[in-house]
Amino acid sequence: MFRLLGPVEFDAGGQTVVIGSVKQRTLLAVLLLRAGEPVRLEELIAELWGPAAPRSAIANLRTYVSVLRASAGEQRIVTTTHGYQFVVRAGELDAIVFADSVRDARAAVTAGDFEQADSLLTTALGLWRGAAAQDTEPRSWLAGMIAELEEQRLSAVSDYVDVKLALRQHVAVVPWLRDLVSQHPEHDRLCEQLRLAVSRCCA
Repeated sequence: MFRLLGPVEFDAGGQTVVIGSVKQRTLLAVLLLRAGEPVRLEELIAELWGPAAPRSAIANLRTYVSVLRASAGEQRIVTTTHGYQFVVRAGELDAIVFADSVRDARAAVTAGDFEQADSLLTTALGLWRGAAAQDTEPRSWLAGMIAELEEQRLSAVSDYVDVKLALRQHVAVVPWLRDLVSQHPEHDRLCEQLRLAVSRCCA
């Protein structure tokens, strides 16, 4: 499994590989979020260094790719005409597993199967180990993608609360919701869900 929903890491040879260099973690995050499509060298350089890229940027980038290939597998990073492409299979990237589980949970809600939705959302949210790609140095594109992942997380959290309320498990979610609202006071849906859960506890 390649993991972006928290510190950037992956499994290889039955062990978790922790990437020591922040530039390598940032590179891997960009490649994983664009898995299956080629990423041009200039795009990668812009994400790693911004407008102040050193003259050695291309050489450094190739070194980072070599290090990642050595730990993740040579076949994982394909050299393309103008850059690199990362190869992942179904079920290997936590961000995709998360999105698929949330989609299936919403379908279960539509079908009225709240128990199944509860199980799927519990699994999906359990993939998060912290802020998305929290140990990278995100610039323009990566920063936007991280923000999008965090929005998807909050949306899934709200779905999860709706499911818990539908299952009449409002008492269990109140402490958790209070913590979330304190972190995201601008999130109207979470605030309204907290008010609803508290009112049901008092009824």
